[in-house]
Amino acid sequence: MDDIAWKIAPLVCLVGVLVLRWYTHPVRPISRKCRSFGNLQCSQLRSIPTLMGSSFPGLSLFTALQFARDPRRLLNEGYIKYQNSTFKLPLLDKWVVVVCGTKLIEEVGKRPDDELSAYDGIREFTQVAYTSGPEMLVDSGHESRTIIKENLTRGMPIFAPEIADELECVLQECIHSEDGGDWARLNPWDLMKQVLARTTSRVFVGLPLCRDERYLSIVHKHVKDFMETILTMNLIPTFLKPIIGPKVSKVHGNVQLGLSIFRPIIEKRKALMKESGGDWPDKPNDMLQWILDRAVPRGNSDEYVVERLLGSNFAAINSAANVLTNALCRLATSPETAVLLREEIESLVAEEGWTAGAISKMAKLDSFLKETQRYTGVALASMMKKAMKDALLSDGTFLPKGTILLTAYSPVHRDERYYPNSDVFDPFRFSRERERDGDSVKHQFTTSSATYLSWGYGPHSCPGRFFVVMEMKAIMAHILVHYDLKLGGDGSLPKETCMGFAVAAPRDGVLLFKKRRSSWLSHSTV
Repeated sequence: MDDIAWKIAPLVCLVGVLVLRWYTHPVRPISRKCRSFGNLQCSQLRSIPTLMGSSFPGLSLFTALQFARDPRRLLNEGYIKYQNSTFKLPLLDKWVVVVCGTKLIEEVGKRPDDELSAYDGIREFTQVAYTSGPEMLVDSGHESRTIIKENLTRGMPIFAPEIADELECVLQECIHSEDGGDWARLNPWDLMKQVLARTTSRVFVGLPLCRDERYLSIVHKHVKDFMETILTMNLIPTFLKPIIGPKVSKVHGNVQLGLSIFRPIIEKRKALMKESGGDWPDKPNDMLQWILDRAVPRGNSDEYVVERLLGSNFAAINSAANVLTNALCRLATSPETAVLLREEIESLVAEEGWTAGAISKMAKLDSFLKETQRYTGVALASMMKKAMKDALLSDGTFLPKGTILLTAYSPVHRDERYYPNSDVFDPFRFSRERERDGDSVKHQFTTSSATYLSWGYGPHSCPGRFFVVMEMKAIMAHILVHYDLKLGGDGSLPKETCMGFAVAAPRDGVLLFKKRRSSWLSHSTV
C-alpha cells in the first residue's frame, strides 16, 4: 500500500501544480476576478478560438496533455479547422496563438520588431533565462546575425574547400567495418553529429583544435544539454521555473569546461589584438576570432566568448544533424535516387572541384535535401514571435502585449494547395520546378516563403541557412561519391519523434555503408 501511495503522490502533485498554473495564467478564460481587475489580455485573448473548444482550466489542461502526446495530429487538426485564421493552443507552460494561412503568415513575418519580436519569441521558446549566462541575457541578438552575414556567409568560397578536406578525414575515421567486412554498420544520427561537429569546428576554431577529442566532447555535450534544457523547461509551469531551472541547466558547467581549453587561446589572441591594433599576419579567420573582434572592445568576459561559441555550435549542428539523418535514411531506400544524385555531383566536381560554386549548382541534391526538410522537418512550427505591445492582425485578431504566436509550418508543408501529392516523398520535386519555371532562386533550399517555412519568413529568416545548406550538401555529396548505402535492421524506414514542437530524427536507426571502388573524387580536386 505504501509503495502505491509513493507512486501516486508525485502524479497528484504534478496535476495539482498544473491546475494551479492554469488558474493563475494571464490568458485563462474570463473569471469574476479577471473581470473585476479589468484584465484586458485575459478577456481579449478569449475571443480567439481554442483548439479542442475549451479554455476552461481543467479541460484545456487535457488538451495540453494531448498535445504533449501527439503534437503533430493536434496541430494538423487546428490548421484544417482554422485555415486562414488563428487559434490558441494550451501548452504545459503557456498559451500560444497559432497563425494559419499565407496572408496572415506574410503579415506576421513582416511586422516590425517593436510590435511582434522574433528575437523575443525565440528567447521564450529556447528558455534563454536557463540556457544562457548573464551577459547573453542582455544581448540583442543583432551581433550573431552580423557575424553570420558579414563573416560566415561571405567566407563560404574559402570555407568550402576546408570543409571538403575535413570530410575526407572524418569520414575515413568514422566509417569502417568492425568485423573487417565490406559493410560498416552505423547509427546515422551518431555519425552525422560527429561529422557536423568536425566540419563546423573546422570553420569555427580551425586546425588542429577541430580534431581535438576533448574539445569535440564538450561540443557534443553542450548540443545535447542545450536541447534537453529547452525541452524540459518548456514542460515546467512558469512559477516553478526559477526554482527548477538552475538545477536543470548545465550551460554554466559546459562553459567552464570550454574555458579550460579556450582561456589560453583567448588570452594569446587578445594579446595579439592589443599589440597589432586588431590585425596581424596569419590572423585566424574563424568564428572564435569574429566573436573576439566584437567582444574585446566592449569588455565582455571570456565566459561570454566561450558561451557564444558553444551556442553557435548548437545552432549549426542540431538541426542539420536531424535533416541529414533523415536524408541518409531516405537515400538508403532509393538506389535509383542515389545514382542520379551521384551523376550530378561527379560531373560538377570533376569540372570545378569541391568549391562553393560547384556545390551551389547541385540542383538535384538541393531538391533532395529541401524535400527531406519539407516532408519531415525539424519542427512542427516556426516564426515564433512575441507581441511587444497590443497588436491587431488584418483579420481582426487582437494580440495583447505578451502574446506568444507562431506559424504551423508542418501542416503548411503538407498542404495539397502548395505541394501536390504532399504525402509522397518526391526527391526531385523542387529541381523539376526549377526546370519548369527557369527560376534557380525561387525553388532552391535556402529560399524562404509563406509556403516554405523551414527557415522562418521575412527579415528574420535564419541568417545561417546559406552556410548550413552548403555544409549539408557537401556532406551528402562526399558520402554519395564514396559510399553505397542500404538500410540495416529489418529494412524498414525508421521513424522520427515529436517532442512538443520539436521533431527529432530517428535515434536508433541503422545504416550500412560500403566503400565504392570508383570513388575517385577527393579534396585534391579543388
